[in-house]
Amino acid sequence: MNMKGTSYCEKDDKGKPIMKGETVQIPDENMKKYLEDVAELKSEVYVIEGGNSRELIRTMRTILLKFEDQEYQGKDNTTYDYLCEQFKVDENENEEDE
Repeated sequence: MNMKGTSYCEKDDKGKPIMKGETVQIPDENMKKYLEDVAELKSEVYVIEGGNSRELIRTMRTILLKFEDQEYQGKDNTTYDYLCEQFKVDENENEEDE
């Protein structure tokens, strides 16, 4: 699936997406399929593989802890909380070795 929905959008006579500002125009008859594909993309699970993943997790914890005292609102707050949960910021680092 194309991230910007160009396979679902209206196109001009040259096959280029018709834009309204920075948004492609998706006709109603394509909208349901487009939204289904977006939902499928959002539900995909990403797995970090390889020997460096422990170091990546430790680095992300360190970065997230540096911003712990910042105040966040709305999407920023949700995103920060999600990242802290995923990288287990509140858990003791020694627990991951057990």
